Amino acid sequence: MNRSIALYRIAVVGLLLVIIAQSGWIIGLLRRSAPSASTISSAPAATGSTAPPPVVWSAGGSSAEIALVPAASPANSELARQTEFLAHILRARDMPWATSADGKLALRVTSDASIYPKARPVKVLVEVRNASATPIWACIPNFSAGDVKIDSGGGVVPYNGPVPSPAAPQLQWLQPGEVIRSSLELRIDQFTGLDNAATYHIRLRYACDSTVKSLRAEAWSGAIDSLPVEIQRL
Repeated sequence: MNRSIALYRIAVVGLLLVIIAQSGWIIGLLRRSAPSASTISSAPAATGSTAPPPVVWSAGGSSAEIALVPAASPANSELARQTEFLAHILRARDMPWATSADGKLALRVTSDASIYPKARPVKVLVEVRNASATPIWACIPNFSAGDVKIDSGGGVVPYNGPVPSPAAPQLQWLQPGEVIRSSLELRIDQFTGLDNAATYHIRLRYACDSTVKSLRAEAWSGAIDSLPVEIQRL
């Protein structure tokens, strides 16, 4: 009788160990297969496509956000891109915002550097912030390189890349102070003359037309022109 109970207990313990082991394997598989916000936000944009999907952050770009990302290594390009993205946020946080006429939303466009060597692409960070004291439905910024306007002392730098296809507007619920951030890469094969040694000014317009009212009657509509971003090409 006692031997039977002992064998029964051993069988139960063995079964529990198998279940625990399988559960851990399943959880690990799910973690590996499910895309995280960091993976989505740092995915590279395909040629001629729109920017990577934007991510909503609390206002700032603080050291705490940087601390959430593990140290990047040359073998892990995803972490390298995410670290670069957050470093750009830290660089941008002291730069001024352009505010909408009604004072509800603010737009900031910044570059990842001020001086660029020949042929290096210019990476631009686009941020839309709820500058009001109440939550707002705002358009998610969905820009391509073709939406960016660049001029130099010699005039407008022409864009010769693919014609951007307007995307259907999507809305994001923003709490006061929350920011939507997205990034763009401006390459010399997209803009004729962007590799010349000169001083350039980059501008971008964020706009939500009245069609967004069909999605949410209370959605914000209007336009904000960014402050010019000055860069130099050596």
